[in-house]
Amino acid sequence: MNPFSESSHKSRHFGWLFFALLLLIPGHATFAVTEERMQATREQMLERLPEIEHLWNRGLTGESSEGFIVARSSLRQFETELIDDENRDRLVLYRYISEKTGVDLFTVGRARAAIIAQRAERGLWVQTPAGEWVRTQ
Repeated sequence: MNPFSESSHKSRHFGWLFFALLLLIPGHATFAVTEERMQATREQMLERLPEIEHLWNRGLTGESSEGFIVARSSLRQFETELIDDENRDRLVLYRYISEKTGVDLFTVGRARAAIIAQRAERGLWVQTPAGEWVRTQ
């Protein structure tokens, strides 16, 4: 299988969707996000932002329509780990917002994806709600 094919990107994308769904199943990683956990998560996200932006600017990653980072190219192990850490923290953030607002987790993620796409600098890969990958203008 070609790692750069659209189907490969979709399978990586669905991996995060599966992980997010596990959070909704009773007995599987269900938790309430505390203020302390949220603060620590924000700090971690801010610390790694320059590295995330570097991947975006090189076109190696993109933003999925569900609000997660997806590899658009072959990545080194530490870059993959960086994306995994970021997506894990985003899930905590979305869960926190969901708990505070009563809006479901997936709607929160999709709303954040739309905000990222609107604010992105030119050239960021973003996935449209229809699943198409485009570069921001």
